[in-house]
Amino acid sequence: MSGGPGCNGRGTEVDGRAGYEGNEREAIGNDARLDPGTAARIAKAARWLTGDHRPGLLLYGTVGSGKSTLARAICELIGILHDSPLRSERLAVARTSAPELVELKAAREVRAAADSEELFARLRGAPMLLIDDLGVEAPAVRSWGNCLTPVIDLLYYRYDRRLFTIVTSNLDQKAIEATYGVRIADRMAEMFDRIGHAGPSYRR
Repeated sequence: MSGGPGCNGRGTEVDGRAGYEGNEREAIGNDARLDPGTAARIAKAARWLTGDHRPGLLLYGTVGSGKSTLARAICELIGILHDSPLRSERLAVARTSAPELVELKAAREVRAAADSEELFARLRGAPMLLIDDLGVEAPAVRSWGNCLTPVIDLLYYRYDRRLFTIVTSNLDQKAIEATYGVRIADRMAEMFDRIGHAGPSYRR
């Protein structure tokens, strides 16, 4: 499993090398239950996990297109492959959502604030992290008179340390820039490879 450092240049769509697209059906096991778009995205995610790619993966696109499902599947796979009877040897992906990160920073009571700050710090520094629903949260929150930007702060922290990060969002690159500003959008373009999701919602 790679998806690790080696972050030269800007993030790109994970579309494989020459001849890769043609082998996607074989790579997925010729599962007739998968539509071609889903099979292609699974194959691209597998290439990101096993190749020399950037430490971040951004799954973006339309509502209900399978972004969160694919992200959770990646997390489950990592947990299965790196399970161990010894807790110190287990490897798992911590999971949160952008709205949850904002809620942690918005804690009002002193005790709750202390507990929330500890959890936020653990998530921020987790070796591997999934952040679901980027762009749904309020971009800033007030706590004890201070204006905080928890999601931006966490992304800066993980960018600086090149930490393994999976993000799901309905926002494309232009929308990320409009929501979070050019500086964080530029860093995300460098840190994250991307897999686009399009088409009608699977929930319908």
